[in-house]
Amino acid sequence: LQMGAVSGLSDVPDHDATALMIASFQSLTEPNQALAVAALIRSPQRCMDTLTALAEGRLPETLKRNPAVQKLRQHTSEDVRLLAEKVLP
Repeated sequence: LQMGAVSGLSDVPDHDATALMIASFQSLTEPNQALAVAALIRSPQRCMDTLTALAEGRLPETLKRNPAVQKLRQHTSEDVRLLAEKVLP
């Protein structure tokens, strides 16, 4: 059921869908968290929302070390790269 919800939200290119994934992230199972991470870095806006949530402590600190999240340092969007440099260790 969780997987269906994460998959469904990941296909909705809307700020509210991103906010729901961020808000529910810690209650997801580990495999569904992996799906959510992929969705949360799918677009530049989602990357910015995810990095902001990390900076504000709304996502677990351990996510900052996730290899996919670390790749945001090389994102094609300059805004994402700059925020990633500020937020990620």
